Amino acid sequence: ITVLDTLPAGLGFVAGTGTGWSAGALGQIVTATHASVIANGASSSYTLTVAVAASAIPSVTNAASVSTAGDAVPTNDRDKDPTA
Repeated sequence: ITVLDTLPAGLGFVAGTGTGWSAGALGQIVTATHASVIANGASSSYTLTVAVAASAIPSVTNAASVSTAGDAVPTNDRDKDPTA
């Protein structure tokens, strides 16, 4: 399972943590991976910590997408979060 998150201007990657997850960044692109299968109906989460610069004021909208082999409904794999 891979989550890709291109951070908007004003946000900088600090850390990504969660059971079974590893995360890193190359510039503004954060990649988080989970090597194990997550069972149908189960869930998994990780926390993305960012540094916030003055250029993020008054707000940013962060968007991320997830992908995994065999995804039966790939149209629901992207979400965004507007944050003041």
